[in-house]
Amino acid sequence: MGRDVPVKAALAALLLSACSSWLGPQALQAYPGVTNDNRVVALDKAAWKLVAVKNLASERSKDGRLHVRVELSNQSDKDLPVQLQILFRDKAGQITGEDTPFQMVVLPGGAVKLYEVTSLRTDAAAYTVQVKAP
Repeated sequence: MGRDVPVKAALAALLLSACSSWLGPQALQAYPGVTNDNRVVALDKAAWKLVAVKNLASERSKDGRLHVRVELSNQSDKDLPVQLQILFRDKAGQITGEDTPFQMVVLPGGAVKLYEVTSLRTDAAAYTVQVKAP
């Protein structure tokens, strides 16, 4: 019976650590009135806790390419370096292979920063912006 206590304590610690572990990627929080239906996702817990979507839009350029605009808000009062990447998807939802490389961007403390990218191909119909803290 005395051996059960350390085993139960170890199991409880394991369960607690599992509950606090990252289950990402997860959609970033969005400002009221902004719908982020998994178009902007955090790849880690730090980005998920500290970055929010202030505005999100996309439109077609004159030559038919998809132009994406996302305004990201730093929820902390300190400058926050993040890495951003956009995955473009076709009408079927498949990745087109036209991923942008991860780009380092510094979000000033308590401020909003605009990030814009235009696809190179005309078959891009949707996108996912990935955000991670380095």
